[in-house]
Amino acid sequence: NPVIAHSHAIQNTGLLHGGAVVGNGNELGVSYAQAQGDWMTPDFVDFTAELIFGPIVASTGRLILVKDNPSALPENDDQLIVPVSF
Repeated sequence: NPVIAHSHAIQNTGLLHGGAVVGNGNELGVSYAQAQGDWMTPDFVDFTAELIFGPIVASTGRLILVKDNPSALPENDDQLIVPVSF
């Protein structure tokens, strides 16, 4: 049951991290998405990640993608939460 995600996002570090969370708040897994190609651009960048997890008992959850923030400055934090059905 791996989930292979392909994202198309504006990013300037070449790395995203994220995970899947079921409806009750339990974390299913965490993975990193690596930029495919040149990430040193102001344009959109393609990312690919694989998230592997065990059996699921919930019917819904969330996929959370978090932008890498090596500066640790709160104003540079960003994430995208996508509702999912299992």
